Amino acid sequence: MDVEQQIGTALLILGIGLAVLFIAVVALIVMVRKIAAEKTPAQPEKVHRIVVPQAVPVRAAVPAQPAVQEGIPGAVVAAIAGAVWAVYGQGASSIREIRREETPAAQVGRSARPARSAWAAAGLLESTRPF
Repeated sequence: MDVEQQIGTALLILGIGLAVLFIAVVALIVMVRKIAAEKTPAQPEKVHRIVVPQAVPVRAAVPAQPAVQEGIPGAVVAAIAGAVWAVYGQGASSIREIRREETPAAQVGRSARPARSAWAAAGLLESTRPF
C-alpha cells in the first residue's frame, strides 16, 4: 500500500466513525424526547383558585432592647448589634443580654490571654467543622 491509499483508508474509517456517532446521538435525542413526552400529562391539570381574604394590617412589634450591664459604652453595644446583624441578617436573631465576662478565680494571677490567637482558633474551627 502506498501513502495515498493509507490516507484514503484512514479518511474512510474516520467518516464511517463520525457517521455512526452522529446517528447514535440523533437516536439518543429521539429516545429522550419520547420519554419526556410520556411523562408530561397530555392535558394540564385543573387549576384550583383559592380566595385569600385581605390581610388586616398589624402593628409591628417593637424589638426588645438588650439588657446591657453597667459600664459598657453604647458604641460597644452598637458594634455588637451591627456584627450580629451582618452575620445573621435581620430578624434571624436577637440580642438578649450584653455583659462583661467574669474572670475565673483560677485566672486571677495569670494572664487573661487565651491559649490560641483568634486566627488560630478560627482556623481550627473551620478545619474541624462537620460537613
